[in-house]
Amino acid sequence: MADAVVDAVVGQAARKILEKLEKGKRLSTEDLLLLYLDLQYRELREARREAAEQVRELRGEVQTLRGEMVEALRSIRGDLARLEERLEERLRELASRLGRLEQRVDKIYEVLARG
Repeated sequence: MADAVVDAVVGQAARKILEKLEKGKRLSTEDLLLLYLDLQYRELREARREAAEQVRELRGEVQTLRGEMVEALRSIRGDLARLEERLEERLRELASRLGRLEQRVDKIYEVLARG
């Protein structure tokens, strides 16, 4: 709301000064100061507009990066789940082989113990 008030006041003052110029009147120091303030205010508004636009662009880029990161993490989770399944399969296979090896060792031990 303050921006609207400042905009209206500075704009009205600038219009009055332009009317003076059109009539060929000489500008006072106050008039020049008001014109300078109007110029500074317009530049400030433009800078704020540009900053807001850059913030919007950055937010969009951040959202895009977040989406890419989420997708990458999902992919990594899937890869890890598949790797875990493969490791569990290998462990089951090794346990089975170890069980068969124990049985063979037990049979050899029995044969040696009898003989």
